[in-house]
Amino acid sequence: MSSERAVDLRALLNAAESASPTEGVDALAAELAKAVGAAEVSFLIADIVGGTLVRLARAGVDGKPARRREAADTVPIDGTEAGEALRTQRVQTLPARDGDGVWVFAPVTERGEAVGVLELLLPAEPDTETVGYLASAAHALAYVVIADRRYTDLYE
Repeated sequence: MSSERAVDLRALLNAAESASPTEGVDALAAELAKAVGAAEVSFLIADIVGGTLVRLARAGVDGKPARRREAADTVPIDGTEAGEALRTQRVQTLPARDGDGVWVFAPVTERGEAVGVLELLLPAEPDTETVGYLASAAHALAYVVIADRRYTDLYE
């Protein structure tokens, strides 16, 4: 993403608000995938007591299914980039094992509550502007999850 192509967070929030509470995260993830050219976007919700992150939502590009990560997979908080993003509250990156892109992990938090991690597969290492945008998108996702909790037990 370059400075010539600014992404509007309103599109993400509109996508989430247009969906049902159980599909709000999926809608935001799909919109985010389009906005940043991600091959995949997943939301990993934190189970702090269990020391894991659980993958809930997965979105591929243009309605294609996500191919690399499975829903309901668990990721340890300790010793992983996703866990490091959650613990440090900083975006982390990791080259894909097959050399086909870069995984990005952005903490999903709101007012100190660690909700989870936004996981994306980008075609290349993100620039500073993209990292900032992804951090903002993850923060917006926290508000979506917190608001949707009132209407569904999906996040419990």
